[in-house]
Amino acid sequence: MFFRFFFIVLILIFLLIVNPFSALADVERVSLITELLTERLNSPQLQDGILTIDLTYLEIDLTAENSEFKEQFYHQIQSYLNQTDKPIALDFSHSLIRGDLISSRLGLSTLLSPEALPQNLSLTEQKIIESNQQFSAQSVENMKSVILLRSSFNFNEAVFTEKIDFKNSIFLQKFEAKKTKFQKDVDFSSSFFGKKSNFSESIFYENTNFYRTEFKEQVKFNKTQFLGESIFSYSRFNQENDFSEAMFKNLADFTHTFWLEKTQFIAINCRNRILFSDSIFSKLVTFLNSTFEKTVSFRHVYFGAFLNLKNVNLLGIMDFSNAVFFEKKVINIE
Repeated sequence: MFFRFFFIVLILIFLLIVNPFSALADVERVSLITELLTERLNSPQLQDGILTIDLTYLEIDLTAENSEFKEQFYHQIQSYLNQTDKPIALDFSHSLIRGDLISSRLGLSTLLSPEALPQNLSLTEQKIIESNQQFSAQSVENMKSVILLRSSFNFNEAVFTEKIDFKNSIFLQKFEAKKTKFQKDVDFSSSFFGKKSNFSESIFYENTNFYRTEFKEQVKFNKTQFLGESIFSYSRFNQENDFSEAMFKNLADFTHTFWLEKTQFIAINCRNRILFSDSIFSKLVTFLNSTFEKTVSFRHVYFGAFLNLKNVNLLGIMDFSNAVFFEKKVINIE
């Protein structure tokens, strides 16, 4: 009996050494069912001063084959978030989410005008919404609706097997997706992050879309891997941002972007083209120790401060055609 137990222990140790994450994931994840979801929504835990819904270490099946649960999942969470008058956090960390995750099924569709906004918004939430460039106190005629997401999101070390559709959404609380695996396309186009956001050390296996997205506060993409095309064109970065040690395997499109504070692309690895054409860098931007295997385009770019290209490994062409430099000595290439 002892030897049998000892043998089983040895096997478990071997599995943990060979593939620790998958072994732990298989053991620790629990399937989320309607009853468990209801229980978690009815018993939020106070974390960092915020009521938090614990959806961690779960396997959440939102596929078409599990349509009955999927409808309950969206209905219960959407109702809970839209009816509360307190800050709420949704914690999906370490969970496995199968099927598409869609923000319009979680948030509230509304127009960005005073008369259309829900009455239970806090003063802080109202100020964030009013800072959005689409907000208007004038006529709502021809105004497009947006999705208000009132909770913070924690997707740290979660795995998404299908698409993420969070386009045209306004995030009123912080958004975290550190060490997250996005196995299919991700769409945050035309969205607005009202608080800090963090995608550090995550992997985007397919295409990533941040077209016309605005980051009101700091955003981080440190050590993030973009394996498909990454689109950030026409996006706006209002505070400091950090892409240090990020890897771009395919096209990275940052054309027509606005960078209002310090920007860091330190030690990034670009294996395909990276485009910054027609963009504005108001403050320091650094590409220290970065590698560019293909074309880098700064055509028609405005540099309002120092540009650091020290120790850059350039294997392709760096194009500064019609670029504008506000100061006389702004490039460091030593």
